[in-house]
Amino acid sequence: MATDPARPRYLVTGATGLIGRHVAVRLVESGARVRALVRRPEAAVNLARLGVEVVEGDLLESRSVERVMSGVDVVVHAAAHVAEWGARRSFEATNVRGTANVLDAAEAARVGRFVHLSSVSVYGHRAGRGRLEETRPLQRTGEPYSDTKIAAEQMVFERHREGRLRASALRPTLVYGPYDWKFVPKVAEALMGRGLPLIGGGNHRADIVSVHDVVDLILLCASRPEAEGEAFNCSAEESLSWREVFTEIAARIGAPPPTRKVPYRLAWGAGAALEACYRLAGSRRPPLVTRFGATLVGLPFEYDTSKAGRVLGFRAGRRFADVLPEALDWWRRERGRAGAVAVG
Repeated sequence: MATDPARPRYLVTGATGLIGRHVAVRLVESGARVRALVRRPEAAVNLARLGVEVVEGDLLESRSVERVMSGVDVVVHAAAHVAEWGARRSFEATNVRGTANVLDAAEAARVGRFVHLSSVSVYGHRAGRGRLEETRPLQRTGEPYSDTKIAAEQMVFERHREGRLRASALRPTLVYGPYDWKFVPKVAEALMGRGLPLIGGGNHRADIVSVHDVVDLILLCASRPEAEGEAFNCSAEESLSWREVFTEIAARIGAPPPTRKVPYRLAWGAGAALEACYRLAGSRRPPLVTRFGATLVGLPFEYDTSKAGRVLGFRAGRRFADVLPEALDWWRRERGRAGAVAVG
């Protein structure tokens, strides 16, 4: 354990990703000592400049995880294979075996707190069945991302119940903000290209949340004893439809707003067919339409987020219109850099 209780040492996995990067930066700014386990140190140069201790390693190599755990007080496990399509073995490797390695090392090092980044995808496809609370049974769907996130979270809470670790888990909805490559940039590029269809009319609530709100809740879970042994849903208080979200992005980038509607069943069927074709072709790139994406936008979901407020006094109050410019500014800079490299 660290010798200075006033400055705990945090280990952040997934520190070059969307959530992990923001966690590491916020912790350094707060005065904490931060260590990051990364596969590619060159992707963490900016973190190192801020004072993060960057250690090269791989979640799938138990020895490197054991080494990086020395002297750690709190683990924020944000590393995951996040995608709406792909080979199950890739999800199993990172989300299950990688999490098991981190848990083993944290337990052996007698780490004080363990905060695990899960996902609302663990609830499955219970659209239109009322507000989904944390007490709902988790539902396997056969989709590799959802199923492996369930397996990882179950391992975390098994260790907690057995008294081997003091753990918490967050279940965020779709996260956006600077360093997000998976949502805002893809929507923007689609709007600037052929346009973006409104699956199911685009009228369902968009369950999204700012990365800044997610980090707020992570830090509460890492420091408050009331969070131990608990899972928390995390989604924005603001209620926007997918149509409103896409229209706001279109307005910010000067693209036409989406108007073309596609029935949910048609989009889901197209996703299933395209996924089958892509698998047969051995493609590593996801198809333009997937079943996961069609379900996310085309069916109504509602998550109860009141528990985090009752237990920790948390609220996800940031507005999409306020955070979106940050995400778009970062995306434009990255596109500019990529273009400069391609031209050079």
